Amino acid sequence: MATLGGARSLHLEDKIGNLEVGKEADFVVLDLHATQLMRFRMEQATKLEEKLFLLMSLGDDRTVSETYIYGEKAYDVNFKDYKKLVS
Repeated sequence: MATLGGARSLHLEDKIGNLEVGKEADFVVLDLHATQLMRFRMEQATKLEEKLFLLMSLGDDRTVSETYIYGEKAYDVNFKDYKKLVS
């Protein structure tokens, strides 16, 4: 993960480091309720650490909702022909 601190140390803070408009960003959007088990466990979780642990232990390909490359949507779970998104 490229953070603003890392970007500054590389003198690239004008290009990367956060999600400002115009910057290069690759990221994924995760569905915290992708499965029934995840939904149930997330409802019980009260701390961020618990939710992150649940993502690490229960998350799989169904958890990925969207993927962005250079800020452009490359994948959307609801868009069945996602190859058209990247063409």
